[in-house]
Amino acid sequence: MGKINNFITTLFVFIIIPGNVSAQLAINTDTDILIRKRELSEVFNVPIVPSGNKTLVLIKPRAVRHFLNNFTEAKNENWSVINHGYKVQYMWDGVLNAVYYDPKGYWSEIIKKSPEDKLPYEVTDLFKKRYYEDTFLYAESIEIIQSDKEPTYAVYVENEKSLKCLRIYGGVMELVKEIHKK
Repeated sequence: MGKINNFITTLFVFIIIPGNVSAQLAINTDTDILIRKRELSEVFNVPIVPSGNKTLVLIKPRAVRHFLNNFTEAKNENWSVINHGYKVQYMWDGVLNAVYYDPKGYWSEIIKKSPEDKLPYEVTDLFKKRYYEDTFLYAESIEIIQSDKEPTYAVYVENEKSLKCLRIYGGVMELVKEIHKK
């Protein structure tokens, strides 16, 4: 019994205590945490981005892998941490793309802000038939998991009397909101 107690004491003094002390020292400084996050960023090839006051957050590798595999046209992307996960923005062919991921790194949606000349013909034809006198402002397309890769378009047009938001999905257009000017 004495040999076992001596062994446990030796183990405690030489292995457990120094390990805990060095672990405490390693994570107590902001600089060490930043260095560790940068090392992880390089290992997993994922960005670290600011979130809140001086806090850097490592983007989930799952989100980065999905983004790199599915949005190969993206260049100069900008990652950010948002309340419900992550967002990455990039410009491609005159269209501002914002891809969203949940906190676990799963893709949730993409929103594209487009000029009129970048919209599909079916969309422009639909709103121009009814609102041909109105001035096109911009359009956003929203694609979520449940839409099965068919986007919903929010088209914003105005005339001298009002500003309108039109929703176009599946070849059907509806007026969502109209704000009358004074």
